Amino acid sequence: MAAGMQDLIHNLGIDWRLLLFQAINFLVLLAILHRFVFKPLFDILARRKKKIEEGLAFSQTMEHEKKEWEARKDGMLTEARKSASEKIAEAQKKALALEKEILDDAKAKAELLASSRARQAEEERRKIIDRSGRDILDIAFSMAKKALVHKMTPQEDKKFTESFVKRS
Repeated sequence: MAAGMQDLIHNLGIDWRLLLFQAINFLVLLAILHRFVFKPLFDILARRKKKIEEGLAFSQTMEHEKKEWEARKDGMLTEARKSASEKIAEAQKKALALEKEILDDAKAKAELLASSRARQAEEERRKIIDRSGRDILDIAFSMAKKALVHKMTPQEDKKFTESFVKRS
């Protein structure tokens, strides 16, 4: 069988020494590639894989922290809105109370002013009536005096009365 194999190799034109030399060259090349190419390449790939895994882990951590911060932010915003609403409601209540107080005060002052003006007007009216009454009495007294000093005829009396009415 070994002789048959040798014949086959010879018929194919294969030189066993050359084949052995090429196999040794191939093994040497494989050892060199393994030492200087594959091993550094695998090391680079391993480091890269490790960096990617670390990046993914960091990314997941950051995503988790982001969600926590968003939850905190939402809570704080909700609390701030609630607080602002309460403060606005309180300010509105105070404003309404102040408005009512101001209106009540203004109303009281207006009523006081109106009553004061009414008293002044009533006083003024009384003074005018008193003066008018005195003036009327003075005029009547003066007329009576003139009428008594001088005896008038009915025509003079009529003329005097008309002139007096025109003057008044």
